[in-house]
Amino acid sequence: MLLDILLAIAITSSVAAVSLHSYFRYYHQVEVNQLSDRIDNVFESLNVFYNVNCNGGMNPIPTVANLVALGNYSIDDSFNPFGGVLTPSIVWGVPTRLQVSATFSPEDLQSMINTFNPSIVAGNTLTWSRIPSSFTNMRKGEQQIYRNMYMAECN
Repeated sequence: MLLDILLAIAITSSVAAVSLHSYFRYYHQVEVNQLSDRIDNVFESLNVFYNVNCNGGMNPIPTVANLVALGNYSIDDSFNPFGGVLTPSIVWGVPTRLQVSATFSPEDLQSMINTFNPSIVAGNTLTWSRIPSSFTNMRKGEQQIYRNMYMAECN
């Protein structure tokens, strides 16, 4: 009788351990997907910011407030699901580079490097870099409206 109870407890605890492990793996993957989407959203917003501001010669600094004001960026996009914020920046020059940076805990750092292949690793801060494009992922009609509004002819 005691052996039966111990066996039932062992089986139950094994099932619970496997379930918890599966849940944490799933939750981690959800956070990874969320981070990937947010990085893409920041790059899209930076690309629009670049196209709006590239002809002025002033080379403004993109802030979260600037990106939100353009209307295609949510304040939620600036939050890193692993803690902290995603920091947008533009390195003006030839070629100009759009950058997104995030700081990670030492426990998450190597996993993030392996998953996201950042352009720059400096301590616990990872930075991704892209060259701006003339248009974001708009349809052809939207591109024409955008061109007419901003006449963005950037280098």
